[in-house]
Amino acid sequence: MKKNISTKFYLNTEKGNGPKYPLYLRFTIDRASTKRSLGFSLTPKEWNAEKEESKLLPVNQKINAIKSKLLEIQYELQKNDKEIDSKELADLVFGTKTLEVYLVKFFEEFATHALDTKKINKGTYQQYLTCLTALKGFILSNTKKTDIDISVPDLSFVEAFDAYLHQKDIGLNTIGNKYHKKLKTVFHSAHLKGLIKINPYALFKIRFEPTHRQYLTEQELKKIRQADLQENVSLEKVRDMFLFSCYTGLRFSDAMDLEIGQINFNDGNYSIYRPQNKTGETLSIPLIPEAVEIIEAYDGTERLITKKVFPKISNQKFNVYLKAIANLANIQKELTHHIARHTCATTLLNRGVNLDIVSKFLGHTSTKPTRIYAKMQDETMKKEIYKAFKI
Repeated sequence: MKKNISTKFYLNTEKGNGPKYPLYLRFTIDRASTKRSLGFSLTPKEWNAEKEESKLLPVNQKINAIKSKLLEIQYELQKNDKEIDSKELADLVFGTKTLEVYLVKFFEEFATHALDTKKINKGTYQQYLTCLTALKGFILSNTKKTDIDISVPDLSFVEAFDAYLHQKDIGLNTIGNKYHKKLKTVFHSAHLKGLIKINPYALFKIRFEPTHRQYLTEQELKKIRQADLQENVSLEKVRDMFLFSCYTGLRFSDAMDLEIGQINFNDGNYSIYRPQNKTGETLSIPLIPEAVEIIEAYDGTERLITKKVFPKISNQKFNVYLKAIANLANIQKELTHHIARHTCATTLLNRGVNLDIVSKFLGHTSTKPTRIYAKMQDETMKKEIYKAFKI
């Protein structure tokens, strides 16, 4: 804010006939003034015009409270690069008007602060930015403005945003997880800060459709291992990396970022020890011999330079190669890297590993997400029982 602000507390002798006169505060911004009464009347002896203070404690307390409020408002105005006139400033100081906080700007600051303080990782931060881009487009199309007061959105705003997202042909679960959940969190922060009286999402139910998590059976995993990839080096690398995640349960980003220095050797056994990209929780994963063999297969010049366990590849290209591998292995399921994590979980559960141990192995912060795989295990058990009795 570039405009000059000045204030003056004074006895307004024009408003009284003595012996007492009302105490006023004059706000001046670029020579334009607005004055407001403080609700006190004082004699000239009770008022020090030079120091702008009174001999009466309640009056000085009121003055100090106003000065404190004024400093807060000036700070917010400068931070948001907002210009106002003297009347608006007087309204803000005396509480007849609240300082506008803008939704898009607040969203940006919230996401940046969350990333800087490590409350979210870079991947989640990118999801917030994706949501913010959609929010900007929605606000512009609905209001012809680039931003709006954060107190404006209500239930109808959220419902309209939901309709806007569906028009973009985005999947229901993506809308719920990557858009509504992010915006709801931002509004929750605004509510905690007292910027809004109620979260607009309070009466809005975020919808999800049930998902079927694909995984490979041990027989299908064997077909992947034994598939003839026709000496295609790229396919062989992708197969090895996919199998490694089937043995370790690593997400794609964690597998790509895995450094050779994060592979430990203790008591004759190898293990991975590193923080997860998604949650920041530390993973401690024992490595079976098949996983160790894959690590050793890529101990070459590239690793000396990058320090990474595996060669770099994009998730998109990785999944394209996986489809080719599935065809060559005669696997009817549509393979993606994330199926490796599902396969790891169900394999461990099917082999009798305790749910709590599998949860810790996968880096879950609770057993709740792991129970999804336990449910999948139950289905596998049913199929095997029916098959054994030919039902």
